[in-house]
Amino acid sequence: MTDATVETTVTGGQIQGVVGAGTVVIENFTIYNRAVEEPAIADAVGTPIVPCPYPGLTYFGPGDAHQFFGRDAAITRLAEAVGRQSLTALVGASGSGKSSVVLAGLAPHLHGDGGWRFSHFRIGTELDSNPFLALARALVPLYVASDSDTERLRNTRQLAASLESGELTSRDVFADCRSRNKGTRILLIADQFEEAFTLVEDEALLHRFIDVLLAGFPDPAPERSPDICLILTLRADFYGRALRHRPLADALQGRVENLGPMNREELQAAIRRPAEAARISFEPGLVETLLDHVESKPGSLPLLQFALREMWARQENTKITRKSYDDIGGVEGALAQRAETIYAAMTENGANRQIAQAFQRLFTRLVMPGEGQEDTRRVVDRRELGDDVWSLAQHLAGEDNRLVVTNAPAFSHGTAEVAHEALIRHWPKLVEWIDRDRTFQSWLRQIRSNVELWSADPSDEGPLLRGGMLAQAREWLMRRRGDLSQGELGFIEASLSLQRREEEEREAAHQAEISRQRELAEAAVRLANEQRRRTWIAVVGGVIAFVFAVSALKFGYDAYAAKQRAQVERDRARMQLLAMQARRAEAQAWLPDVIELGGALALEAMEMARKTKRLAEADAVEAAASALVGLPLRVLGHSGHSVISLAALGDGRLASGGEDGKIKLWPKEGTGEPVVLAHGGGVCSLAVLGDGRLASGGSDGKIKLWPKEGTGELVVLAHDGRVRSLAVLADGRLASGGQDGKIKLWPKEGTGEPVVLTHGASVTSLAVLGDGRLASGGRDGNIKLWPKEGTGEPVVLAHGGVSSLAVLGDGRLASGGSDGKIKVWLVDEQKLIAALCLRAGRNLTKNEWARYIGPDTPWQPSCRDRPSNWRTPD
Repeated sequence: MTDATVETTVTGGQIQGVVGAGTVVIENFTIYNRAVEEPAIADAVGTPIVPCPYPGLTYFGPGDAHQFFGRDAAITRLAEAVGRQSLTALVGASGSGKSSVVLAGLAPHLHGDGGWRFSHFRIGTELDSNPFLALARALVPLYVASDSDTERLRNTRQLAASLESGELTSRDVFADCRSRNKGTRILLIADQFEEAFTLVEDEALLHRFIDVLLAGFPDPAPERSPDICLILTLRADFYGRALRHRPLADALQGRVENLGPMNREELQAAIRRPAEAARISFEPGLVETLLDHVESKPGSLPLLQFALREMWARQENTKITRKSYDDIGGVEGALAQRAETIYAAMTENGANRQIAQAFQRLFTRLVMPGEGQEDTRRVVDRRELGDDVWSLAQHLAGEDNRLVVTNAPAFSHGTAEVAHEALIRHWPKLVEWIDRDRTFQSWLRQIRSNVELWSADPSDEGPLLRGGMLAQAREWLMRRRGDLSQGELGFIEASLSLQRREEEEREAAHQAEISRQRELAEAAVRLANEQRRRTWIAVVGGVIAFVFAVSALKFGYDAYAAKQRAQVERDRARMQLLAMQARRAEAQAWLPDVIELGGALALEAMEMARKTKRLAEADAVEAAASALVGLPLRVLGHSGHSVISLAALGDGRLASGGEDGKIKLWPKEGTGEPVVLAHGGGVCSLAVLGDGRLASGGSDGKIKLWPKEGTGELVVLAHDGRVRSLAVLADGRLASGGQDGKIKLWPKEGTGEPVVLTHGASVTSLAVLGDGRLASGGRDGNIKLWPKEGTGEPVVLAHGGVSSLAVLGDGRLASGGSDGKIKVWLVDEQKLIAALCLRAGRNLTKNEWARYIGPDTPWQPSCRDRPSNWRTPD
């Protein structure tokens, strides 16, 4: 593929290019977890097996150029692009091989021409995701000569701070790089640039970084090649995010090279030529089978490379056989089978709960939940994982496993990330973990920056949680303490400690105020007593015999009245105190126990008011009302397992479906034992059919139609994928939406083949519109409104990470998403047509009609009170 000779050396367990004749050097670039020397292995008959030329889930690096084939056309286009322009973006789907094309293709190609120097950075390798620090690591080797690691780190941090503050510009730095590398052109590689949009949460910081970066790459003079070039690799699904920042959108204009799927000839070269170089052959027909499974499928290259690596170790007599292909489960099944095999072996098929939980904690931490986009991988510090989970990560990073990549030598702390994002999408168990843990991981992402700020300076109380965020933290602490890192635990405990201290201070101030009010009341009583005493002395000085009797009677009455008034004052103070405490408890009610306390205090205050024939304090009334709303009438138990779905049966009973695979039918009164049905897998959705039967969809891919008690038989339907949602259509058919992106409309009788609709991404919710159409929401952020017959193209609405759908009483559709927004859509066809006419001020074109109304509804003038040709564009 290229004439450049590539040599590698080993330093600290990583493979890097080394300075010397015929070598390709990329500064600040390291391939992790590539074995120094692969262990010697042999096939079943003892024939030695040569080292595998396929990297599996890791990408090709500069040391792999001699076995990187099939991308010659893309490499040629990129070489021409960097020869004429200072900025080039290589855009392609995840798993299309962007990094490999640049690192193992373009860089060795340019190196073969001579006169080039290369440096590399990736924002995801920075623990705090600081883009300026990532850029500085790539630039320092180009203009600072240093043999000291400490000095290099110091220079890196100084340069990052200067670029971020504006003290230095990228042009200043590149001018110095030119002077120190005269006669040499420089290619700066910004790898996996989509991480700028997923990991840099401060949008102002992100935009400032992009502006600083772009300033260093102005257009060269006409007919002149640039001295310094930037090439960035970008996932296609993040291209829209890049265009939101106008300077970047302008810079990319005319400078984008698209990397599409490899064609059949290119794939054949990528499969055959590395094996031929090692004198290994394929069983006849096997290469064609591999091609049939990956051709024209974006993102399939990592799966192909992984499958080839798995088959390589199973070769027989220097031949890769179809048996090895079948044994690994094919291209698509190889990765999932490998991951599942490792998981089963280490956890004893899930029986070892401690290791099983460590698996889940590790992999869910290594994923950044997508919001309207696909989930992406995330680099995690070992301190966040904890010692036990870190040990598991190191084990899974070994040559025998290769599911995880660990350690980044540029940092003092180890890091971990998944070996490839293909694992996130193709290992069903991980997909299930991510879906189940999405809310928890999203919450962790919200507090992560606060945790980091507090960890840097624990004496600073500013980042600590308060109010609603602290209430959420307290709830997660109770439910998921074992899944929190030591840093997160310390942060939450510090937040709770601050809350307790502030509450104690407020309580002390409150008690002081009560004491002051009590002292004032007692002083008033003493004053009244003193006034009565003086009045009695004055009366005694009059006519003693008669007045003595009258005075004695009056004194007794006044004493009684004073005692009553004092008691009234004490009761009033007690009622006020109870009411104030009830209101305070109600204001801070994040747990049922606190709500119950507030309600009890409020009821006691109201009872005292009733006995003393006084009006109840307003605080007590409001606290009692809040407690009535905030507390359930009854609490039903599901054996401690998460309840995933609920449904109301026709006879008024409640059905609940749990993670434990049980369905419980509760008596109407809420007392007594429920009827228990065993679905098997975790029950993800429940629905009640028109004939009263209950339908349940589970994580095992099965749908079960339960007969009404005492009649009929159980009907089992196979969806072939985790069933996320069920809905009953107007004609009585059952619709099921699955994790496989399919929607199936089942015949009313439950027998026969279903109508299959393809949503595309995992279906999270289904709803039936008033006109009978089915609405589906998916993890791709789209809502699709399907024609009633189940055929034809749907109307597509864009929400962004749809979690739930509901139909309002007036026919509008409500969607809730992982972006924290609820959107209400006008979906009634006639109302929508009228609204579009009003909005557009004209009739819709046929293309607009197909987009907003649907391609299966014949076009007609949308402004029906006007002539048919009124203001209708062509």
